[in-house]
Amino acid sequence: MRNALLAASALYAVAVLPVQAGEKENLKAQIEALKQQIAAQQKQLDELSTQVQDVKVSTVNQFAGEGPKLAIKDARPTYTSGDGKSSISLRGRLSLDYANYFQGRAGPLATDFRRGSFASIARA
Repeated sequence: MRNALLAASALYAVAVLPVQAGEKENLKAQIEALKQQIAAQQKQLDELSTQVQDVKVSTVNQFAGEGPKLAIKDARPTYTSGDGKSSISLRGRLSLDYANYFQGRAGPLATDFRRGSFASIARA
């Protein structure tokens, strides 16, 4: 973007502004200086692009194969990060309850424990 702005400024200076004979050589020297700056910046950009690519490759290689690990400890799953610095163990409780509210007819009091009778008949 900066290179394009510099080139557009140089073109405007050459094409639009009235130029006297002595200033023409000065402008040509400035244009050549700007072209050299653009070339130097393009070279820096290419070098930085290469460095960024190298960093990306080294980062990918550094973390390759270090995915999260799953283990079962104390009857619960434990997830551990690839570097081993953090982990989480999942745990839960399950409670079940069942009731049947349909009762049959009441039996004799000596055997129907639902009514609270525990007595027995004693004979002498």
